[in-house]
Amino acid sequence: GFAVRAALELVQTPYVCIMQHDRTFMRPCDFVLRLINAMAADERLKMVGMPTTTNDPSRYLQTAGTKLGEMKVPHPRLESTILTSPECPGLRFMPM
Repeated sequence: GFAVRAALELVQTPYVCIMQHDRTFMRPCDFVLRLINAMAADERLKMVGMPTTTNDPSRYLQTAGTKLGEMKVPHPRLESTILTSPECPGLRFMPM
């Protein structure tokens, strides 16, 4: 929101990590450098969000298209928009 926007005006680094107070990492996160390298290699990756129970990637592809269709929002097949990166093998980057 507004606090993040105000803080971003003060940042001079190419990347920031924004953590919500109620979202915690429950396991060690050893892939941050690989994410940064993937973002540096592909300008389409402007923001990477971590999976949560509300945006569970295993259900997202099935539910997002249906919700967009119900709202009559034109959209490509979401499967065609998934990005991959050699920096992060096994990860799929999906538009939210």
